[in-house]
Amino acid sequence: MNYSIAEFSSIPQAFFAIASSRPSDVLCRQAIFDQPGDAAQRPRKWRSTTYREAAARITSLAAYLRSIGAGRDTKVAILSATRPEWLEADIAVLSLGCVSVSIYQTLPTDTIAYILYDSGAKIVFAENQEQVDKLLSVAQTANFIPGHEDRAETVAQIEMLKIISFEAVAAHPLVQSYQEIVEQYPAPEQTAIDYSLTKDDLACLVYTSGTTGPPKGVMQSHGNHLANVRQISSLPFIRDDSVIFLFLPLAHSFAKLAGYAGFLTPAKLCFPAVFSKTASTIDKSSLAADMRESEATIFPVVPRILEKMQETIEHQADRSGVMGWLLRCFLSCARQRFCARQTKSRAWLAEICFLLALPLRQKIQRMLFGRKFRICVCGAAKLMTETAEFFEMLELEIVEGYGLTETCVANTATQPKKKKLGSVGKPLAADIEISLAQDKEILIRGPHVAKGYYQRPTSTRSAWGSDGWFHTGDLGEIDVAGNLTIIGRKKEILVSSNGKKIAAFTVEKRLCSLPLIGYSVLVGEGKPYCVALISLEAAQVQRWAAKNNITLNANLHEDAAVKQEIAAHIAECNTHFGNFEAVQKFYLVPRAFSIEGGELTPTLKVKRDTVLRHYKDEIETMYHHSQTTLQK
Repeated sequence: MNYSIAEFSSIPQAFFAIASSRPSDVLCRQAIFDQPGDAAQRPRKWRSTTYREAAARITSLAAYLRSIGAGRDTKVAILSATRPEWLEADIAVLSLGCVSVSIYQTLPTDTIAYILYDSGAKIVFAENQEQVDKLLSVAQTANFIPGHEDRAETVAQIEMLKIISFEAVAAHPLVQSYQEIVEQYPAPEQTAIDYSLTKDDLACLVYTSGTTGPPKGVMQSHGNHLANVRQISSLPFIRDDSVIFLFLPLAHSFAKLAGYAGFLTPAKLCFPAVFSKTASTIDKSSLAADMRESEATIFPVVPRILEKMQETIEHQADRSGVMGWLLRCFLSCARQRFCARQTKSRAWLAEICFLLALPLRQKIQRMLFGRKFRICVCGAAKLMTETAEFFEMLELEIVEGYGLTETCVANTATQPKKKKLGSVGKPLAADIEISLAQDKEILIRGPHVAKGYYQRPTSTRSAWGSDGWFHTGDLGEIDVAGNLTIIGRKKEILVSSNGKKIAAFTVEKRLCSLPLIGYSVLVGEGKPYCVALISLEAAQVQRWAAKNNITLNANLHEDAAVKQEIAAHIAECNTHFGNFEAVQKFYLVPRAFSIEGGELTPTLKVKRDTVLRHYKDEIETMYHHSQTTLQK
């Protein structure tokens, strides 16, 4: 890099500087899905985009936005899955001094209506017909807008000025084609960029997941993003030859940081193919194949993806035949070697077997990440220690980080080859300060910390201290080496009717150590004992049943053998808890928690309030009806 990111005042200024310095360099690559038949059919072609090509499209978009009245502080939303056009639209919006508003493509119309109403966005980039239909539905109906501490609930008609569609869609007066814009609105760079922008100017509104109420729009400045890109650029695995495979939703700050790392540093981006031209569909087999073929070096992921990869490998090891036997032997020796190294001892036979299994290790790496893999960066939620240990024993490097939308986004990261498993590492840079309050709440201060919540002064005052510290709501511990470990969530501390404080996060994490359990939600606020709602992992239940020659009930949540296995696991877990936090009763939910069902956020975190509301009657039954009680 022949410049410092710190010298720029805005995100578009930084982008156009690197674009003008290396116009012919490849900015990003994307797989092209243009073949019928199998979603993962190989080989797949890849399309490269240079900085010059991207800059030309961005200036055209900016010229069009200006022509329809967009300017300083105009809110412009983006409703799309991750793709190059998302970031091009984002940079174009920011170039005019407008504010980019991120919306997950998986959100239902009522939440989309809320975000558009709350932000005031009247111009929206939409991916395809599915998303355009959502927006037209929102614009044509009266929408209920939930209230919060600073605003009463209301019913509102959402005004829509223009919808710009990435894919071809049905003609409509409100809709304009992205492709037509970039072809018909050529414009020089000088007319596209507002060079008066400063680091303090608002760049983005990114809405929180809404796990504890209506989503809050986090106000992220240009300086916040530039600071965080600079902070992560100091990490040893961010290099000029780095290639980042970006598939996580860009509406989330974690993915957006990775996107800006690709657009504002010499690192390149790699995108999966667009599987459908009409719907924001993700095909898992197609995505997995693109990951393998991408030749990317860095893979930003959420914990759930790594957990699924672990399950896939373990499932392969359970198969009969020579390959299953070899994989079982390899995993066994890898675990022995890992455990010996943790205790600073040596298991020589396991060491030798591990070295001899190099071809098998390389095959696993290529199957998951491709041949140029260097590192996975895991964020957005806490990675289970068991999964972290699994990849560590395979010597597949996983870096865990800790970030929040309000800190735009990353704060800490573990160091490759030097990590403390279970922790989320140390601060990324010297200008990131991390402290603990008396109750162990994590406090963060630095140039990357956002400005507050949009039109939510009460929430802003409660989270941002006058001394500049942001109160995260997470609970943590810091060891003598400076490693931060997340131990829970402040709002998820349950207080029983006996006055006992219970860390729900800790209990739920241990319950989910059984592969049959996908998610668990502990209940016990104001109650004499704890109960749990359990969401099953259907594929794991089927695998467990096949392994044990068990014929399952069509309704897994009603199967006696499954209930017995879950009960035995919970009883074992209870031996690690005090009487006041032990799970006395449980309920297997009939339908797995999902984004579509409203129980999970787009980053696969549980919406506790929604789950408790959905299963209110079942919870009451556990407390008021006689049932078998689990004991320690």
